[in-house]
Amino acid sequence: MRPAGPSSADLLDEWERSLRAARARLLRPTPEALRLCTQDLQAAHAALARLIAHLQTEGRQPPKSLQQKIQSWRDSTRLLSILLEQAAALRLGWARLLGSITQGYTPQGEPAPLSVAPGMSVEG
Repeated sequence: MRPAGPSSADLLDEWERSLRAARARLLRPTPEALRLCTQDLQAAHAALARLIAHLQTEGRQPPKSLQQKIQSWRDSTRLLSILLEQAAALRLGWARLLGSITQGYTPQGEPAPLSVAPGMSVEG
């Protein structure tokens, strides 16, 4: 007899919770939120891997309802990817703007790279 472990539904719930947390963090893309989002996505990946292994161990196809849920969350991860890319673009844009304000422009007309001393905090 196998030791009781998490059910497919438990693993799916864990996966969904991690994805929801990542998506919520990306709506306010602070540096801390991005760091925590990475952890959420890693947890989601691990939960999905355990879910797949669990289903393979049982030697059965996931029920149709589970397949539909997985497809729904697959679509949601596409949204997460877009939000993460936009968060990164926002941060890079602010860095370029701050670089041009504090460092001026390069001879080629590009904003100078932002250089900050360790521990410097910029608010505004």
